[in-house]
Amino acid sequence: MQQSYSFTTRTKRGILAAFVIVFLMRIAMLFQIPFTDNSESRYAEMARWMTVSHDWITPQITPGNPFWAKPPLSMWLAAGGIEIFGANEFGARILIFLTAVAVVALLYQWVKKIRGADFALASSFILFTSVLFIVTSGTVMTDLAMMASTTFCMIAFWNAMHGPSRTRLWGYLFFVGIGLGLLAKGPVSTVLTMLPIGIWTLWTRQIPAVWKRVPWITGGLLALAIAAPWYAAAEIKTPGFLNYFILGEHFGRFLIKGWKGDMYGHAHPAARGMIWFFAMMALMPWSISLFVSIPGCFRSKSKVREAFSTDRDRWLPYLLCWSLAPWVFFTFSRNIISTYPITGMPAAAILILEAWRLSFRPDRIKVLLRSGTAFAIILMAGIWVIYQKFPNLAPKDSEKRMIGFIQSHPEYQNYTLYYRRPTAYSAVFYHGKQIEFISDADLPPLTANQTQDLVVIRSKDREKIRKLVGQRFDEVTTIGNETLLAEKPEHLPANASTH
Repeated sequence: MQQSYSFTTRTKRGILAAFVIVFLMRIAMLFQIPFTDNSESRYAEMARWMTVSHDWITPQITPGNPFWAKPPLSMWLAAGGIEIFGANEFGARILIFLTAVAVVALLYQWVKKIRGADFALASSFILFTSVLFIVTSGTVMTDLAMMASTTFCMIAFWNAMHGPSRTRLWGYLFFVGIGLGLLAKGPVSTVLTMLPIGIWTLWTRQIPAVWKRVPWITGGLLALAIAAPWYAAAEIKTPGFLNYFILGEHFGRFLIKGWKGDMYGHAHPAARGMIWFFAMMALMPWSISLFVSIPGCFRSKSKVREAFSTDRDRWLPYLLCWSLAPWVFFTFSRNIISTYPITGMPAAAILILEAWRLSFRPDRIKVLLRSGTAFAIILMAGIWVIYQKFPNLAPKDSEKRMIGFIQSHPEYQNYTLYYRRPTAYSAVFYHGKQIEFISDADLPPLTANQTQDLVVIRSKDREKIRKLVGQRFDEVTTIGNETLLAEKPEHLPANASTH
């Protein structure tokens, strides 16, 4: 396939400048956006604990309690960054961010060979500035690692099918990606890779070629050699892992109505078909243009037919399968979250530009690129302003300010810290040591435990708490919607110990 069109030098410089601006803003956010509860702070704390415990096999949701819900690749990346840069936001996020940058670079190189440098620049920029990519590219979660593995697989498979027949390098690299996907998210990563490949193979009637060009047997053994040692080690170290993760997380969760086996959270009920709304939100602001460009494609049927008829490598069907198959897969699921569309986003970013090419004049495409760039920059600036200047307006809570206050007061360093709530992983991460999470029933005993205690409560519950602990605690400070209580020293017996 030939390059569809080229941009002027001025437009290319504008895209590159926008790339640099967004890149630098995202780097700044690695430092300055605190970990929030519960998802990112949970994975960050498990990564931090890996570096403390030197247990790189089994992630632990709390010390001594294994986390069986996800494989460890993303936590290895976060822990590796912590080992290099310390236990802070930048350290935990930087290797995940560099993985995201590698995805964009890989996509650019791949598209450049097929559509040319200008098309590759614009499509990789669309991916880099999509809302879900902006969020996950610097977040300690499993989604970016899975996206990286599936993207690597999809590009490696394509290159295996269209590269020199005398080498099987890309075929083996495809299975390297499969192995990494098993370590990133588990078997679901393999499903979300093989599903679009299988549909494309049937659609284009290439079963013999796929069997010939891809080393399925030896490559499959390579994938197992990459992933199986960790699965075996995890089962040996904490028996029951395979039963919970393979059978429970992958089958029980979706096939058993009202599955009660979730050990680490709760189901995320959603209406059937919600994945398509999530996909449109994930691709914002660029997905807005689809409401115009898709009808434009229908009006320009001759251009569309010509595009498919001249597509001898079947690249457009490949992109359609890659982007849409995962979303179709989750269409009937009622237990999904907003990050599920992520594996289809690289192909969707390319297809958005293809739709523009078939629907709009070049000058209109330039306007769309400028508008989307402005949206992305304003969005990132808005997130920064909220968390730095108006943290009380942030959509998720972080305990960084509260823990920072406690750590800035030496008189509290030997106090035992309690939180009156089920959990707050960001508090544990920033505190650097274990915190006790308690309920109302645990409060009265604190008045007689002969240790000095700090308790963080919801500010709206102050009167209720006062009835449970009497006058033994002073209100020290209120940060956001929480109040810190400190036990009065005069109520501590002279021979009592402090921690």
